[in-house]
Amino acid sequence: MIPDVNLGIVPRSPIVVCSLANGGSYRILMDIMSKTVNHYAEKYGMDTALLKLDNRLAADRPEAWDKVVLLKHLLNFYETVIWLDADTLIINPDTDIRQEFNDTCAMQLATHLYAPHFYPNTGVWVVHRNSRATELLEAVWAQADLMHDVWWEQAAFIRLLGYRDPHDPNSYSGPTTFSSMVSPLDLKWNTQLTLDPLPTNPSILHYAGFPSPEHRLRRMRMDYETFLRRIS
Repeated sequence: MIPDVNLGIVPRSPIVVCSLANGGSYRILMDIMSKTVNHYAEKYGMDTALLKLDNRLAADRPEAWDKVVLLKHLLNFYETVIWLDADTLIINPDTDIRQEFNDTCAMQLATHLYAPHFYPNTGVWVVHRNSRATELLEAVWAQADLMHDVWWEQAAFIRLLGYRDPHDPNSYSGPTTFSSMVSPLDLKWNTQLTLDPLPTNPSILHYAGFPSPEHRLRRMRMDYETFLRRIS
């Protein structure tokens, strides 16, 4: 089971935007992305939980799995939890993500256009509080053989949605009992710059897959300046 943690959460809103940074390089990225998240959350009346942790939430697993622990914990306090990877940035704060919420499902994620079926990326992960959300998070956690996969919890999530090989978008074998628990987010909420054609007006940029950490950091800083001009 997903371990319990105590982070001293005191909710002021039914919605929280959250992220984690354990390593030094991701803390630098979070310093940038957090400024955009704090602006966005204040604009739309959401809480934030942007954590720089010295101690892991699940020390027996790779760092990416801490995301699952945090999501489950925050669902004890919030109706909706919005996870953003530390290497994302809200580039356009003018669109309210709440307009996209589908409360009939447990989770919402963007799918990348190169895949013929729903093939989610967990860099932006909207989770609505209900029993199915907890069930699906626990099922992700239970995929222990994927603990050290290079996609970690994302590989587990994709496999649960019917993919024999989480890394092969053509290995889809059909819907599973979990498929109806998940619905898509528009790609503008998780535009992965190294993979996706840029939407006309993206809301969140995702910097996964850049050739080097330095390249990623430079691009995030450049786009942050664009964000500042947009809100000035």
